[in-house]
Amino acid sequence: SSATTRSPSMVALRPQVASQMRQNVSSVRLDTAAKVPGRARPDKAARTERLGPATSGAGGESHEQAFLSIDSSFGGQAGTGGSGGMGGDGGSGGTEPKCQTPQEMIRCDKVVNIAHRGGRRIRPEHTLLAYDQALVDGADILELDVHETSDGMLVVMHDGTVNRTTNCTGAIKEMTFAEIRECDAGYNFTKDDGATYPYRDMGLVVPTMEEVFERYPDTAFIIEVKQSDPSIVDHFVAVIREHGVEDKMTGSAFSSDLLIELRAAAPEIPTNTGVNETLVFWGKSFDPLDPEYMPPAEFLQVPTQFEIGDGLIVDVLHPGFVPRAHELTSSTCSSTSGRSTTKTKCAS
Repeated sequence: SSATTRSPSMVALRPQVASQMRQNVSSVRLDTAAKVPGRARPDKAARTERLGPATSGAGGESHEQAFLSIDSSFGGQAGTGGSGGMGGDGGSGGTEPKCQTPQEMIRCDKVVNIAHRGGRRIRPEHTLLAYDQALVDGADILELDVHETSDGMLVVMHDGTVNRTTNCTGAIKEMTFAEIRECDAGYNFTKDDGATYPYRDMGLVVPTMEEVFERYPDTAFIIEVKQSDPSIVDHFVAVIREHGVEDKMTGSAFSSDLLIELRAAAPEIPTNTGVNETLVFWGKSFDPLDPEYMPPAEFLQVPTQFEIGDGLIVDVLHPGFVPRAHELTSSTCSSTSGRSTTKTKCAS
């Protein structure tokens, strides 16, 4: 799917260190166009109606990520069906995974649906309309990207500027919240290569991170801290703690320096490995791992391929990558396109 070529995926690592802040599971975030049925949320339909018309995505236009977690400590233990003999009865299946709370959903023993940017091919990305529709369509986890305005408001947007998705121009960190709030967040959304723009002038705005938390208190999140200069980590952590989201989210970034800062500020929030940290694991994954090796984070975010310099592109998900992850935990991962995710053990 062209919608998934730049979508990050996640692999969580099993905590086996003194801090052991997080319970372990394996999880796989798959970039896929196949919608995974989720929990029923009848109240979301009403929310969507207030924000504008919304219908379920058709065909391949479903949400871009799914999240697979394999751990019987969170999901129900699957039973084994017996085989029928000569006219005999088949055995009964096991119990279904729980995965009812956001905390369980992050570590769920089933494939789960992650709405990347709220499902950006279905509704204008990172808008409340998109998140509402994603949950109506069965998404289990919402993926957010966060920046800070010049006057200190944390807003949800992928890019560092408002240029691509709105009718405004400018860097978020140089704009006030009032200025950004005047932008039409549905202005540039089109499904037909610019023939129509169905969400213009519908009142869609760039939401704050707090608005997202308040609107979806029973939802799990993957939140990428996009802005690093100036740092927004302290403010980000303060808002996370104020809303009690620490145990139903993962904190994400590609910069190792930013991740180190986030881990120091909030050791209770699980994070991914940065680019350099992931390359270390990748290099080690060609041979059995040293028993003393301890990854610095709970999640691996990996592309299927990566350019390591001079135009040399390597397969990140080589045949030994997942088995090495299995040496750290009982997890597995896979990917259909874009980037893939697996859980392993965590070092804080």
